[in-house]
Amino acid sequence: MKVDLHAELWRAMQFARHELVAPQLVDMRLSRHVQWGIARVEYYGPEGRRYEPRADGPAMSVIVPIVEGGDTIDLCAIELPSQRWATRLGLGHGLGFDAVEKARFGCCDLELVDRPLAWLRRPVDTAYLFDLREAPIALDGVAAITCSTIELTERVQAFFPPSRRSIILAPDE
Repeated sequence: MKVDLHAELWRAMQFARHELVAPQLVDMRLSRHVQWGIARVEYYGPEGRRYEPRADGPAMSVIVPIVEGGDTIDLCAIELPSQRWATRLGLGHGLGFDAVEKARFGCCDLELVDRPLAWLRRPVDTAYLFDLREAPIALDGVAAITCSTIELTERVQAFFPPSRRSIILAPDE
């Protein structure tokens, strides 16, 4: 069965803007700079890293597009309130990869955040990586990366060779 990512995102967006749902989301302070919606989903697969929307799904989740190279390649479900995440098709490295591309070309500074909802609250010039082990490859070519916390800085630096760790900056460095 072919998955229509845009139709799924549209349904989630419509549900999030429903008159009974929208008021409950205001306090979450989710950005209007990216598309997002809400859906009931079921998580499955190894480590529960895949999801499927279901009307009777046990988890209420925020649905956001995974955009790489300007195209929506997958969707990500972020469970509320745990912030557990999963992808629809198993594609993509994280959220905010257009900001990574901009940073590669010196157009902006890049901030790496440690939680997916932190990215959704401030998606401009920020990224969230699904797997920090992929950081050296996913962030290759970025001159400087500021992490949102000291703990995240240390975790990311651990995956970089010593000669490249200086590009990973702690907050307020």
